[in-house]
Amino acid sequence: MIELLLVCAIIGTIGAVATANFRNASQQANLREASAQLTADFQRARSSAQRANQTATLAFAATDTALTSYTLTINGQNLTQQLPVGVQVTVPTDAAKTVTYNAPFGETTLVSTAIYTLTSQKDPTLKRYLKIVGLTGKAYLQ
Repeated sequence: MIELLLVCAIIGTIGAVATANFRNASQQANLREASAQLTADFQRARSSAQRANQTATLAFAATDTALTSYTLTINGQNLTQQLPVGVQVTVPTDAAKTVTYNAPFGETTLVSTAIYTLTSQKDPTLKRYLKIVGLTGKAYLQ
């Protein structure tokens, strides 16, 4: 009987450690997915402005305090995107919540480089940084 209790205690300890590691891995995966999605959409807007010779925008919802969604406007069509669950974006204070790519070269009206911070809502220490380079509007993950 004591052996059975000892085995149950060991299994419980291992299960608790595994659950904590799984949660952390899940949060990191959501953060990676969100940063890849947002980077691709910035690049998509820039590319569209160049190819279609029309202005394209990526705008975070003005009423969304957590900034978990944004609207991509390409060729006059709006596409609302939702970031993965548990991820939010922080817009730098010197950057607007809307980035406009102007035709025909896909340049922005940003004066300087803007760094957007993607943060896990469950673990604020997990962060990724998306850099939009000033006038060119190129998007890079740091």
